Amino acid sequence: TFKDGVNDKFITITYDAPLSDDSDYSNSARIETPDGDSYKEASATVDKAYTLDKYYQINWGDSTYTWTIKVKNNTGSGSLDGYTVTDNLLAEGIANGTFKVTSDGTTDIEYDQTGDSVTFKNVPDGVNEIIITYNTDRIEDAEFDSVSGKYITTNNAYLTDPDDTSLASDSETAEYTPTNNVYKSRGEVIYNDDGTLEIPWTINLEQENGVFRGKTLEDIM
Repeated sequence: TFKDGVNDKFITITYDAPLSDDSDYSNSARIETPDGDSYKEASATVDKAYTLDKYYQINWGDSTYTWTIKVKNNTGSGSLDGYTVTDNLLAEGIANGTFKVTSDGTTDIEYDQTGDSVTFKNVPDGVNEIIITYNTDRIEDAEFDSVSGKYITTNNAYLTDPDDTSLASDSETAEYTPTNNVYKSRGEVIYNDDGTLEIPWTINLEQENGVFRGKTLEDIM
């Protein structure tokens, strides 16, 4: 509460407050008239020190997902050198040759891989955002849910600092129902001179991404 006699047009209040590593920091302020009948409010939000965002897009041409992970240092100082991203599908992207780590979508960032984790190394000063991209197959790299008939891909990513302290995480789930059908049709009956007849049958299989590979087709005829 300001003391009587304060008639300055502008007053500035400053103080320090700790920021959380695992959540955004929001702060609000309210000023009231002495009688409390009138007031004004203001608020501001500061991003948490480190963020990790994950999302995907569908590639219809080859029936894959492109996964993107964005890691950002919001502190305005320091480096992402030595920080680690752990992702349960990351090894799939490395195995199929689509895995990339860049600072701006084009400039490569060096990394060491151990299982489902990559640790950034030799990150240049001033790089505060690193982007990871890779592809996975919508069927072969997914889990089939027999109840819904969908192929479900759950992707989790975590960011830790060089001391293995957890800083941020994000998760995405993609669901896919393939178009796989078997059609059977009968052609025109053929009557032979010997009194027998022939009935031509045609079976058409529509499959996506070779989902019928290894399957057995049975037909009583």
